[in-house]
Amino acid sequence: MAVLCEALYRTFTNAGAMKVPTLLEKVRSFGVEQADLYDETILRLLDRKFDDVAVQVFQDFRQLTTFRPSWELLCSILGTFCRLKDTGNIQKTMKYMDDFYSGPKKHDYGIAMDAFAARGDVDGVESLLGQYFERFGTAYLHIRFLDPLMHAYAKRGESQKAVDLFEQMSGRYGVEPDLRSWNILLEAYGKANDVDGAWQCFNNILDTDLKPNEYTYGTLIGMFANRGDVERVVDLIKLAKEHGEGTAVALYDGLVLAHINNGDVKEAEEVAEQALTMGLKGSLTRMWNYVLRACAFQRKLHEVTRVYQRMQEAGVRFDEKTYGALMQALAMAGQPDLAYKILEKLMPSNGFKPRAFHYAIVMGGYIKNREVHKVFKLFNEMVKQGIKPVMSTSVPLIKAGALTDQLGSPEHGSAGEETTLARAEKILGQVLGSTDVSEIAGEEIHKGMGKRSISEAYPSAYFEFLIFVYGQRRAFVRVKELYDQYLEKSGSRRPAGGVSPPLKMLTALMVAAYRAEDYEEVTRLWRFATEKAEEQARRWKSGGEQWVLPASRHILASPLSYHLKGLEGQGKVDEMKVTVEKMLRDGYELDNKNWNLYIQLLARGGHGVEALELCEARLMPGWKGWRDQRRRLGMKLYKVKADDRTTLRPIYHTLVWLARAVMDMKSEGLGVGERQRPLEEVLRTCPLAMEAIQNMPTEDDPVQASILGRGR
Repeated sequence: MAVLCEALYRTFTNAGAMKVPTLLEKVRSFGVEQADLYDETILRLLDRKFDDVAVQVFQDFRQLTTFRPSWELLCSILGTFCRLKDTGNIQKTMKYMDDFYSGPKKHDYGIAMDAFAARGDVDGVESLLGQYFERFGTAYLHIRFLDPLMHAYAKRGESQKAVDLFEQMSGRYGVEPDLRSWNILLEAYGKANDVDGAWQCFNNILDTDLKPNEYTYGTLIGMFANRGDVERVVDLIKLAKEHGEGTAVALYDGLVLAHINNGDVKEAEEVAEQALTMGLKGSLTRMWNYVLRACAFQRKLHEVTRVYQRMQEAGVRFDEKTYGALMQALAMAGQPDLAYKILEKLMPSNGFKPRAFHYAIVMGGYIKNREVHKVFKLFNEMVKQGIKPVMSTSVPLIKAGALTDQLGSPEHGSAGEETTLARAEKILGQVLGSTDVSEIAGEEIHKGMGKRSISEAYPSAYFEFLIFVYGQRRAFVRVKELYDQYLEKSGSRRPAGGVSPPLKMLTALMVAAYRAEDYEEVTRLWRFATEKAEEQARRWKSGGEQWVLPASRHILASPLSYHLKGLEGQGKVDEMKVTVEKMLRDGYELDNKNWNLYIQLLARGGHGVEALELCEARLMPGWKGWRDQRRRLGMKLYKVKADDRTTLRPIYHTLVWLARAVMDMKSEGLGVGERQRPLEEVLRTCPLAMEAIQNMPTEDDPVQASILGRGR
């Protein structure tokens, strides 16, 4: 036995630690169940940071008839479960403390509450707080045990509840908020995207005797970084330096993110490079992951590879998000199978366990490729691996269900126009029935939420896609039923103040209204969309023109397309022009799809000159000729869509409509514009557009047939 024990303890290396459970099984095969051996082994594993193996051995230990863990082991394993936020095992371990000893101590309750709070589990925190009072009485209440409840509210995006509790601390509970309390309140405002509230909170901290720490500055900087407000982030870093907190790496994580959200990835990488030699406190992994992920979203695989190699050269440690960025790049490049290889092989071989958001990335890639059968297969595999579904995996599952219903398959038959999205709705019902907001709050990465707060994204994200699809299919009864269901689900979480649908939901409703030819409703929803966008897009403390933050300049791109179509349906071309001019004046930008649509609508609405001049100024600089158009896209011209948001170039439909406008103007033989300029003079000011029109290939397709009267 002594020989086996010695061999067991010598296996504590990265490779050998994984063999410990097998060696212990051999010990048990001799008919020996030594509690002390398990106890000591788990403690040594924890001491050497082999948490996953330690947890596995502890699970085996619990199955033994001789199971009686030492107090030292229970305290250590509780700390591990708290770090892992494993609330189920936290509860079991605290019960063992009751069963075998005199019960958890105050410190144990504190770290357990923190773990439940980090998952946004308000009920769990309240339950533990009740147990604490029952064991120690209210006389022993300390701010340490109220902070977790406020933190749980903050994680859920329920800022008002966090504020209410904070304000009750001194009066109702007789305890004074400390800096941790203030920082949690600051986080609550941050989770709710309430910049004004956060700034007032920060100023209130400065008015106390408390000194802001790196968490204080990091939280506030994170808010402005998410908005792409580089100027404000730089100012806060200067202030942090004045208060002796200027070396915290979190501050520069925020600066990197601010540059990325401001559209300047090159400057973000320069900051990350400088950080390598600044002697900052903390890991540089997060900021380099930001750069890596930004390159991935730009669909620049060569840049992703270069940044990844630079991280290796600089000795920046990889983590699970590093691999997530690599997977995102491959998924967006149409190669989800390669992304899956990273999840399946590369991550485990480097000691990283795939998480739900990794599966969500690959699922999103399969949806993009319309490989919906692989989405279901991967989801089932994830569940078999013991990974609980989260919002990031449930939303693509609903989309896959809808696509299956739409596209049809040998297994599920073919769906007609009147067929409901039965599979998708079944999945939606299952998801809504099994999801709690605390589970979403517990996700460290919320893929698919964008910059929305949790309170805004849940449950909207589950409904948006189905409402969008039903709207496109003119299934207006189902749109209303689903929207009512969303309101009921949302209203149950917001008893006061009503429900304010997020932009994606408003866009989905605009689709339905447009398809129903209810153009007044489209306009009404557009007004809501602009109000919602202003909350997120307005540059803080700004007035006058150009008040939109660069990070939010495309925030109205999707709803704008349907608003423009709705105005065309009402014959309001002049209002269309006013809308676009105001957006540009405020600082919003139109994306490639918007510009192409707007120019098409102008051309077919009798404003051919303006359409031609806008095309020349906005789109033609990105035009590379018809040969490049065919080579790059490799498809029939009339099937080309304006999918690339930031690269502005005219698409086929736009040039065909401009050709029609030029034909009409020439046939009229009149001057154009207020000053009645000769048509030829106007055409000479648009040489690139005119060249593209004159060299347009003659195609026997439905577009030229219907617009130009050619062929067919």
